[in-house]
Amino acid sequence: MHINITQKLSAEIESGIVKETQVVYILASVRKILEQLEETEEFGRLKFYCDWALHSRLSGPPAQEVVRILELIYKCMVAGGRAPDHSEAMRLIKFDLLKEELSTFLRKFGLKDLTQSTNAWVVFIYLYSRVVDDCPLVIPSQVPSDIVKIAIHLETAKDLIDDHLPYQVNWQFEAKGDLPPARYFIINSYSVVEIGRL
Repeated sequence: MHINITQKLSAEIESGIVKETQVVYILASVRKILEQLEETEEFGRLKFYCDWALHSRLSGPPAQEVVRILELIYKCMVAGGRAPDHSEAMRLIKFDLLKEELSTFLRKFGLKDLTQSTNAWVVFIYLYSRVVDDCPLVIPSQVPSDIVKIAIHLETAKDLIDDHLPYQVNWQFEAKGDLPPARYFIINSYSVVEIGRL
């Protein structure tokens, strides 16, 4: 069955990723293949990103683990510092782990690696951020954590700069009690002329 899914996935990638629905379809297909082949250990973070795209909120053990990892960024921001660039927390929040595991997955199944084109990847992250916008990672009250909720909010520029559309991915941290909220953001842009080309 996964061969049929892989063929459809290949056709979707080859057509160029320009819509949110394509991102959802791709990640849903990836998740099906991972489940059928029981490849979840090698692609644990990829499965998490897939799950996030398919749910309005996540609160299970994988989401709790990601929140615990991202708590490092929150603590550093509150203390006036910055988490190390190569920490797992920073690689998660900048979508580096998604890029790495998706790239490995696509190559493993002989599919075109959309992560290798900078513009195609930046478009993918933009569309992914639209999909998970305001779909929080929630920590149940009985789980010990300073963080209650983490959500993404996407801001898109109204005007192009040359042929590029700037956008900002805001990661909002909501903490318990009197602890202050925090926000980490990533600014990027993609070429509207090159969109859909791999």
